[in-house]
Amino acid sequence: MLTRAGAACLVLGPLLAVAAWCTGFRQLTVLAGAALAAVGCAFALTRRPRVRVSWKPAAVQVVEGAAVSVWVEVTNTSRVRSGPVMLVQEAGDAQWSIAVPGLRRGRTYRESVQVTGARRGVFEGTHAYAHRMDPLGLIRRSARVAAPLSVVVAPRTVLVTPLPQISAESSDSARGRRGGGTSFHTLREYLPGDDLRLVHWPTSARQGELIVRETVATPILRHIVVLDTRCTEGEEVFEEAVRVCASIVRAEVRRRQVWLLPLSPDGSTSTAAARVVRGSEGFLMEWLARMSSVSGPLADSVAGVRCLGRLFSAAESAVTLVTTAPATGSGAASGHVRRFTPPGDALFTTVVVTGRVTRTRPGSAAGGRLVIADLDAFAQAWTRRWAS
Repeated sequence: MLTRAGAACLVLGPLLAVAAWCTGFRQLTVLAGAALAAVGCAFALTRRPRVRVSWKPAAVQVVEGAAVSVWVEVTNTSRVRSGPVMLVQEAGDAQWSIAVPGLRRGRTYRESVQVTGARRGVFEGTHAYAHRMDPLGLIRRSARVAAPLSVVVAPRTVLVTPLPQISAESSDSARGRRGGGTSFHTLREYLPGDDLRLVHWPTSARQGELIVRETVATPILRHIVVLDTRCTEGEEVFEEAVRVCASIVRAEVRRRQVWLLPLSPDGSTSTAAARVVRGSEGFLMEWLARMSSVSGPLADSVAGVRCLGRLFSAAESAVTLVTTAPATGSGAASGHVRRFTPPGDALFTTVVVTGRVTRTRPGSAAGGRLVIADLDAFAQAWTRRWAS
């Protein structure tokens, strides 16, 4: 492929030849021949680059706003020595250019490349382009080379306090009421001071004396994080909601199972991210990196509610709903939250991301609902609620 300089020489040669014939200046003929000869030699001597490109590693995960080093290896697969090559790799909006020096047959060139996560998402590239030019810059030969590269830009997170092994709500309920993170342990005789709500009336009627249920606090074995993908407050507010989910995941994934459930506008959920075990933080972050918002009202779906009920009925579960539903009044989002409140004994918390100061004080935690304006406010409110 001709460059601009090559095209200029190719046009200038015939023009100089015509000028030499019209004016009789033989020196112009020499210049015309030199221009055409330069283009011909460059075309003949510049070969298409034959290289093999590989990235180490081929799948990269970087936190939003941070950078990570990745190695690129370029190997000369031709039978002769190769000249300098300019390698260009694209992955989404990002582009990297690597200047590869001349390589002998079979030799490999390695270089470290800085991959920066400008914005959340998954950016994939399948091919790189190798460009080679002659020393005069007249001809450029290009080749498309297979070079798979996947860059996962995970959401930015803040340090938050993980949930306690046994929540304060569970400990209190074990002494005073049924459910709320408790499980049955045994039956025993009634003692003064026992809560009458714990009396097991069928057994008491058979034995002729009061028998009460003795319950124990159940440890929190799993944390289910539900992300409401409906957003009418703008993309930046939804990005804050995704960062909230990522912060909870990073704090919890090494202590208990974490399930991530997207809540779509039709009320349905997906259990594709279930069975999360320790060490799968990278998978969860990639899942959040791929998440996108949708517009429109959140419909009341009976099937979606039943699905949530089956997942949340276990007493050893903690549930956090992260939503961008407006919370400008005392009960602005109450209907939306009540619709998806777990019907069982799961410990339930709602995080409402508003992106702005609301009538409810940002960071408040009344009734298990945190109303926050940004990620920093979430960290403060969450820590106040769950700090031991």
